[in-house]
Amino acid sequence: TVFKERPCIPAMFLIHERKLKETHQEMFAQSVKQIPALKKATCPLVTDREKSIISAIQAEIPSIPLVHCWNHILRDIRFWLRQHGAPATDVSVYLNDASRLFHCSTKNVYDGLLSELRNTWDATFEQYYMTNIDPDIPHSIGRWVLEELNIYNPYSGITNNQSESLNRVIKDLQSWKEAPLDCLILALYRLQAFYSNEIKRGLAGIGEYHPLPQFAPIQPYSEVDYLPTSPPEEIVKHIRESTHVVETPKEEEPREEPQPPARNLSAEARAQLVLKSGDRISFDPKLHVFNVKGTSGVTRVVTLHPRETCSCPSTGSCYHILAAKMSLGIQVTTKPSRLNLTQLRKNTRSRKEKKSGKKKPRPMDVDQGNNTMCIHTRTHRNAYTCTTSKYLKNRLILHSFPLYR
Repeated sequence: TVFKERPCIPAMFLIHERKLKETHQEMFAQSVKQIPALKKATCPLVTDREKSIISAIQAEIPSIPLVHCWNHILRDIRFWLRQHGAPATDVSVYLNDASRLFHCSTKNVYDGLLSELRNTWDATFEQYYMTNIDPDIPHSIGRWVLEELNIYNPYSGITNNQSESLNRVIKDLQSWKEAPLDCLILALYRLQAFYSNEIKRGLAGIGEYHPLPQFAPIQPYSEVDYLPTSPPEEIVKHIRESTHVVETPKEEEPREEPQPPARNLSAEARAQLVLKSGDRISFDPKLHVFNVKGTSGVTRVVTLHPRETCSCPSTGSCYHILAAKMSLGIQVTTKPSRLNLTQLRKNTRSRKEKKSGKKKPRPMDVDQGNNTMCIHTRTHRNAYTCTTSKYLKNRLILHSFPLYR
């Protein structure tokens, strides 16, 4: 709020796997703890209508007004229409109708336009809109609500879109399918360091941000202390390509590091240890075998032709065979197995938690409440019937209605 541009600057990140209320509530509880003034905040907060987030905010910051992002609502409408077989022409019509309703200046104008449009809508979409969107219009979506909060945009209404710099880093992280957690945290830290530098430059009157007249200038240029970082478009690239090299200071003699026990070494390292000893490997020209004395002191018999074998209990290519190959000058290349972090994480879950989808979370991913299951049954060549089974306590309620033909 110090700058004319009013930039969007990320202040806190939550890294989580499940979309539970208690997960988000912990973040907002920490926010209130760090900034007690948030407890009585009245600045509106934009969400994507996720129930766990809304419940967490209402529990920790009850005074804050909540509004919903129009982009997410329109995207949900598009997804619902496509899932129910609506043609592309109908999708664009319904999206345009929803946008017109959101832009209505008053509740009366909205009710009049809604009554007019409902006569042209398919009964299935009408039921979806009246059940999932219309109840939120009067207090968190409608234009008149946003205008009272002074956050209405005549083009986009209201969105929770982040700044371009944050969008760029998040997009790069998403393209890195198996980004390690430490690299993710480092990328977010460098992004915040970038914003920190921009704030310092703006306060000194030399940056992209320009302070309001009552705040300029605050900080002298000579006192600007920059944090090491990269431009947002290069943060993830630099982390992926970075290599860490530790050099020994020239003033000191390199110290000999204690050697780890042989049992903790890799197969290739143990083979090299055998070769360095000099007297642990020998070749028998009559039997065409190698005698390899391992790190445990036991001698093993190794053959390389016509088939690689070793007298040790190992079922694969052991370090005795690798030592024999290295003694002949045969280059040994071992490729480390690539671990799929996503698959490993899925393997640790119980069976009932493994099935999931982009729009359908696992059973334990969200707060447990009313469970709804949608079953599509083909009843005619060009018609589908959707049976919605809603489990409410001990009762099973079935609703059937026709979909698009």
